[in-house]
Amino acid sequence: MFKRGNGPLVSILFPTRGRPKWLCESVDTLVSLAKDKSLFEFIFKVDDDDKETIETVAKLSSILPCKAIISPRGIGYHQMHVWVNEMCALAQGDWLFIFNDDALMTTVEWDQVLLNYEIPNYWHGVDDVAMLAAATIDRPHAHEFLFVRKKAVDIMGHFSMNPHNDNWIFSIMCFIHSAFMIPIEIKHFSEIAEDETRQASESAYATTGISLVTPESIKIQIEDAFKLMDYIEKYKLKK
Repeated sequence: MFKRGNGPLVSILFPTRGRPKWLCESVDTLVSLAKDKSLFEFIFKVDDDDKETIETVAKLSSILPCKAIISPRGIGYHQMHVWVNEMCALAQGDWLFIFNDDALMTTVEWDQVLLNYEIPNYWHGVDDVAMLAAATIDRPHAHEFLFVRKKAVDIMGHFSMNPHNDNWIFSIMCFIHSAFMIPIEIKHFSEIAEDETRQASESAYATTGISLVTPESIKIQIEDAFKLMDYIEKYKLKK
């Protein structure tokens, strides 16, 4: 159903800090459970003061298709959307997929599920504008791991304008009825993390959640939705 471009099927966007062991385990589940390793690329964001993770990413880059953004930490998790947007600019995949260093892929041949997935009753049928939500094990109401068409992000000019990247894009795609579930499952074990990285994220997100629902934020989300709707309407007129 979804047309293939000339690059990878999916670009896995991977911001990471201070967890080289977990990072390797997360990457391993994505690689080992895939059928065709040529279908994806990794794009990492690493803080320039995180020497051990920088070294780990360098080693991963020697065996996997990887790109890395190594830059200052800035204001930490308050800047997560900035990093994600920077990673999107480097991505070549048909789909964009943000992953976590405290998450594990569990679905065997997940890449083939994505490659061959079809959506019944897709109201506009424009495959450039779509989002597929994977399930988080033991979190039935969470929508944390999302496959988003790269073209949709290009149309909007960004993935997100808020640190809560998943909530941002999920809200927009649901609003225009372009969000669907895909039978891929991921284990997210953030609740057992007690390290500095977890503490920093909890501290930041405690203050950024409200920023999703300010009038200014809502207006930008509506503008993003209109950009996608304009594209859908023009696309359908050409057919």
